[in-house]
Amino acid sequence: MLAYKNAKVSSKTGEELQTKTDRSMTKTTVKTLLFATLATLLFFVNSSFADGRAGMSTLGYYKDPYSDEERSRRLYEEGLKHKAKAENRAERADKAKNTKEENRLRKKAMKEYQKAVEKQTKAVKLDQENYKAFSELGYALEKKGEARKAIGAYNFSLRINPRYYLAWRYRGEALIKLGLIKDAKESYMVLFKNDQDLAAQLMSSFDEWLAQSEASGHQEKEEFIEWLARRKSLAKIASGLTNRSKNSP
Repeated sequence: MLAYKNAKVSSKTGEELQTKTDRSMTKTTVKTLLFATLATLLFFVNSSFADGRAGMSTLGYYKDPYSDEERSRRLYEEGLKHKAKAENRAERADKAKNTKEENRLRKKAMKEYQKAVEKQTKAVKLDQENYKAFSELGYALEKKGEARKAIGAYNFSLRINPRYYLAWRYRGEALIKLGLIKDAKESYMVLFKNDQDLAAQLMSSFDEWLAQSEASGHQEKEEFIEWLARRKSLAKIASGLTNRSKNSP
């Protein structure tokens, strides 16, 4: 009887064990699938991370994914923003109500020009074909009173792209500030033949230089005044012809 009872119990326990085993296998299968899915995800994550490591520095910082040319362009644009801020402060300084305010604003303008110099310097180091950055570097240097260095930057710009006429104008302004009349006239003639709006702006800079120049009665200056008068007359004639051609049917 005892053996039977034991057999019955064993049989019943066997059924229970089978049910439990089925449930356990089901749970195990689900766990296996979950682990397999997790392992797959981890594999892809690790692979992506490994690929991403190629774009990281040894310190763990991500390197700039852009090309040197693109980074140079972005630095150039950042430099232009500092230039705009500097010019805004310089304009406000011109309208300042007292000397203290004027000096404060001019000091801020110089700081912005210095930032522009730093940005454009980085830009040309990254891309030595970025003629616009070379030109803006020259402009910022000139505003800081470094006209000779500015002319060097303009020359680099024009060596890369001789048809970048804004650099010709900037170059002419820097040259006339140094009293290099012959070279300044050359810049004007290039503009007169190719971009008369910029030529007119450079002509205005020539007039300002003459008004501030202390070398009155100097022969070269007198000849320059005569040259300017002739060029202004020719500029008027050229402007009239241009307007006629635009208005003609």
